Amino acid sequence: MQQINQILQLSQAQHDLLKFDLFLAWCDQRALNFTHLQSLLCNQKIWHWFCTQYQIQEAKFLNDIQQYKHLNTKDLIAVYDTYTTRIEYYPKALLNQVKKQIKAPNTLSYQYN
Repeated sequence: MQQINQILQLSQAQHDLLKFDLFLAWCDQRALNFTHLQSLLCNQKIWHWFCTQYQIQEAKFLNDIQQYKHLNTKDLIAVYDTYTTRIEYYPKALLNQVKKQIKAPNTLSYQYN
């Protein structure tokens, strides 16, 4: 969201990094192991679900921004973080789908000559 980038004085790359960093942390909290984490991070449906939830939180931040206009940029980013980190629930069906895919992995066989 361009408006958020202007308010927080962020480039698009910095904004994207904030979002992906939170996505990584969100997935890490739900991952059973490293393989599961990789599967969560690579799952398009989970990424799209997360982005939708992230946009909802950003919209809430924009609705409430007037009460924070007096803050400096660093403090505004901290407030923004409190909004975007509110994605605490999860899409159970999607997570179970990923879990099932891990339980039945495609195995590769290697031959050493």
